Amino acid sequence: MKNLAVLLLLFLFIAPPTRSQDFRRRERSFDAQHYRIEVGFDEARQLVRGNVTVTLRPLRPRFTTVQLDAKRMTIQRVALSTGRQLRYDYDSSVLTVHLDRAYAYGEKVAVTVRYECTPQRGLYFIQPNASYPDDRHQIWTQGQGEDNRHWFPCYDYPNDKATTEVLMTVRGEYTTLSNGALKSKKRNADGTVTWHWSQDTPHSVYLVMLAAGDYRVYEDAWDGIPVRSYHYPSDAPEDVRRAYGTTAEMVRFFSQRIGIRYPWAKYAQIPVAHYLYGGMENTSATVLADTRAVVNARTAQDYTADGLIAHELAHMWWGDYLTYIDWDNTWLNEGFATYFQQCWTEHRWGADEFFWQRSEGINGYLAWTDANGRVPVVTDKPNPSQNVYAKGAAVLHMLRSMLGEEQFWRVITSYGKRHAFGSVESNDFKRAIEDVTGMSLQWFFTQWLYRAGYPDVRVTKRWDAEARQLTLRFAQVQRVDSLCGHFRLHVPVLIRTASGDTSFTAVVDGAESVVTVPLAQAPMFVSVDHGSTVCGKIRLEQSPEEWMLQARQNPDPIKRAEAGVALLQFADRQAVRAAVLDVAKNDRFWGVRVRITAALAGLRSDTLAWAAELKTSLVALSADRKSSVRANALNGLNRYRDRSLLPVFTAMLADSSYYVEAAAMNCAMSVDSVSSAGIVLTRLETKSYQDVVALAAMDWVARYRLRAAEPALLRLALPGGGPDVREKALATLAAIGTPRDTLVVLLKAQLREPVWQFRARAASALLAVAPREGAALVRAAREVEQDPRVSSHMTRLLENQ
Repeated sequence: MKNLAVLLLLFLFIAPPTRSQDFRRRERSFDAQHYRIEVGFDEARQLVRGNVTVTLRPLRPRFTTVQLDAKRMTIQRVALSTGRQLRYDYDSSVLTVHLDRAYAYGEKVAVTVRYECTPQRGLYFIQPNASYPDDRHQIWTQGQGEDNRHWFPCYDYPNDKATTEVLMTVRGEYTTLSNGALKSKKRNADGTVTWHWSQDTPHSVYLVMLAAGDYRVYEDAWDGIPVRSYHYPSDAPEDVRRAYGTTAEMVRFFSQRIGIRYPWAKYAQIPVAHYLYGGMENTSATVLADTRAVVNARTAQDYTADGLIAHELAHMWWGDYLTYIDWDNTWLNEGFATYFQQCWTEHRWGADEFFWQRSEGINGYLAWTDANGRVPVVTDKPNPSQNVYAKGAAVLHMLRSMLGEEQFWRVITSYGKRHAFGSVESNDFKRAIEDVTGMSLQWFFTQWLYRAGYPDVRVTKRWDAEARQLTLRFAQVQRVDSLCGHFRLHVPVLIRTASGDTSFTAVVDGAESVVTVPLAQAPMFVSVDHGSTVCGKIRLEQSPEEWMLQARQNPDPIKRAEAGVALLQFADRQAVRAAVLDVAKNDRFWGVRVRITAALAGLRSDTLAWAAELKTSLVALSADRKSSVRANALNGLNRYRDRSLLPVFTAMLADSSYYVEAAAMNCAMSVDSVSSAGIVLTRLETKSYQDVVALAAMDWVARYRLRAAEPALLRLALPGGGPDVREKALATLAAIGTPRDTLVVLLKAQLREPVWQFRARAASALLAVAPREGAALVRAAREVEQDPRVSSHMTRLLENQ
């Protein structure tokens, strides 16, 4: 097994590192006023032919040169809008235009550039090819962070805003989308159509987009604003409605909640193939990964596009209407969009779902920080998404809790209005809070945004029956240094007594804080950080009896889940076990059931005196109405290796959830790998969301070296599938003993495929499978490789061999 594990690890492709990005705020020498972008396409050659006019005003006196970002272009002509040609220098990265004279500060000048390019970033041609023979025909762009410079000359940094218009000439059968309003469609003599889109309010260049392909449109509206959701002609109407049916309601909700009416001419969203991310909030026109938008009913058991759509729509205010001035302040886009996505969840699905999303985000941030180290939210270094998304949203949750509802929402509206269509930094938001509330919040921004880490608070309590008072002692135990100090915290607390609840906010400041609370009766339980708002770890010592009460009675679902998990340390007591299992089966909120079931599934059944009782409970939980509870229950049953459970596992192979089906297959193979091998073989080529079933099946093929799977694996390794499936199919072929020569033939062919990621993956795998022969093949491929990402990756591989 060790050798097999090493072989599988070698097969895993390590992506070439992304380009380095300069996080220093860029200086401008001019203010771009307007871009007129005229483009046509040679799809067969993946070529863009463009004519871009940039209208600008100098920010310096005696302004004589204009520098535009333009990557790997063939510049054909540069001229003033009057037609007068201009001299220029070009180094394949920056186009320096020498103006006809010195222009004064603020004087308008328009420069037109005619060019051609074959973009390696920024604009993507999707079409059937040797890597994806069944692909659709599409053209789409992705500008963030600084990638639009790869398909049109521009000032490509977020601290400048301009109006734009895009005139794209495409096939006659295409439907297109770009920013703003559609001004015209002109059919040309050659059968192409020129679509003219105009964005008449300013936005940053990275938000400029276009997309074209074969689409239908789901039409909706709110308050006169068109809401258009694009989809494929083959999508079932009920699936389209499920994905997009609430988008117009989201527009209404955000407009009213933020206090600023939706600020653009329309809202549209369009799915595209092989997208780089889940979605991108281009101004008035969001691009979505087609795997994350319209899904079938079975996939909808485990996934909904609701959160993704809400997140990208929230960016229309936080990111597009107000835009971070530099990459240091990314949280002002992503943290705000994540926060408002969670607000939509609260509006549509209720408080429990809201608490759950917030808790999952904070836990993800804490886990990432524990594993990778502390990073400030506002930083001039590359910033992990856990900081800018989850912790950024948590900052807003804490502010809302601290300021109160009325003041928080007044701040949000004021901040948005005062910086409308502008560029912002974190201090702008702080100033808005201070101006609206009169509070000084430098300490808050310093500890949560400019410094790093999180508070780790141990809470102990003591009830004095004679004095009738409860004492809470808060001790901060996190590592304190130049990155992270002691936090000042506003911690909501709920205390339940027989006569009712007492709620207050404890102010925790410094290494240790003590809070004394008078109570008429002894506390039944104490809920510290009630509402689960603080972005940190807060650990409370309580008795099993108090945890049991909390698990059953706390109105905060996160605290009920925490209590259920905490009780497992006392599970040798029958009453405690009964309480935990009761909450796992019967809590009203699925998240509580999932978290406790996952904890139960992680117990080592071979060390438990109550293993039989746990097994019976896990079987019952495998029938829960929530698929994630069922899947976790099966994971727990898998630990038993109990062949008598095979009928349970076999029956659950027909579950409505792909994830449960995959878990049931794992269980069946664990207890009977011989008779269950057919289950695996029939699922190797099963289509499922994110290929979860096929990928799980390949794990078992590799583990048991099922040679009967070779024909299916050979098909899966061929062009047509996604990169994860193809890569794992190749690794699994190696694991089951497929001859090296066969693998080399497959990889050699992949080394010549048109999609650059497959060539890079093939190079990695060749050196793992056949080091000497693979090195020769990679070396030869590098000589003709046109993509610098792949050639540099090949060079690193060869150097490290």
